[in-house]
Amino acid sequence: TISHVRVESEKLPPAFDGFTIALVSDLHNHPWGGRLTELLRRENPDLIAVSGDLIDSGRTKVNIALDFVREAVKIAPVYYVTGNHEKWAGNKADSLLAGLEAEGVHVLRNTWEAVVKDGGTIRIAGVDDPAFGGRGELENALRRTGGTPYYLQSLNARVEPGLSLPASAVNYMRRELLN
Repeated sequence: TISHVRVESEKLPPAFDGFTIALVSDLHNHPWGGRLTELLRRENPDLIAVSGDLIDSGRTKVNIALDFVREAVKIAPVYYVTGNHEKWAGNKADSLLAGLEAEGVHVLRNTWEAVVKDGGTIRIAGVDDPAFGGRGELENALRRTGGTPYYLQSLNARVEPGLSLPASAVNYMRRELLN
C-alpha cells in the first residue's frame, strides 16, 4: 500500500521543498522478489526510511533483509531504526546490523544525522524500539538539533511516556514530525 502524506512547514529550508521520504516498515523477511524495490524506483524518493522489523524473530533470514537493502541503497540513501523483532532475534540482529552498515545504510540507534541539500539542513532522528529496554531515548536522539527541522523515525508510537506519534493507516508507519 502506498500512502502519500504532504508536510508543509515554514521551518523547512526551501531546498527541501518537494523532498520525498519513502517509509518502509514491517517487512518481516518477506521476499518481495524485486517488486518493492521497483515500486521504490517508480516513486523516486530522496531518502528511504526503514522503520524496523526488517527481519522476523520467528524465522530470521538476514540474507533476505540484506537482499532488499542492497537494491534500496541504489535508489536513495537508506536510514534504519530497529523494531521489536530485531530485539527478539538476539544475535541474529547483530548480523543484520553489521550487514546493514556494510551496505552503506545509516543505522540510527537513539541518535540523529544531518541531511544536507543545496545549503539547507534537516535532521533525521531514529529511536530504538522500547523492546530494547530504553526510555528517555527520544531526548538523546534529538539532543543538539538546535531548532533544525527533523524527521523522527521509530517503529513504535510509544517511544517516550506521554508522547504518541501520529500513525498512518498502514500498520506502524509514522508521519513526519517537525519541531
